[in-house]
Amino acid sequence: MKKKESILFFIALILFSLVSLNIYLWISISSNHAITFEQAKSEYLKKFPEIIRNAKILTLFNILLLSIAAFLFYKLKSVSKLQLWIKILLTISILLIGWQVFSLM
Repeated sequence: MKKKESILFFIALILFSLVSLNIYLWISISSNHAITFEQAKSEYLKKFPEIIRNAKILTLFNILLLSIAAFLFYKLKSVSKLQLWIKILLTISILLIGWQVFSLM
């Protein structure tokens, strides 16, 4: 794998990981059955800076990061050493984009 391909892969992986951690945070907070949806949403949004404490902005940001990651994974799909992993991450990125778009509705 060339240096350029390695850098692009790690950028895509970092973007994918950021969104995955964000989704994990939401799931871990909202899985508490003792609180209502609005309380979970409020608790979740408190974890972010004031500027982006808006669920729609966070979702759009997730979609943007996942789209960039998916594009980079798509550009790298011919890398022989990581071809399987890249295809798996590309597929998961596309599914998560769909889920994020659905959550905007």
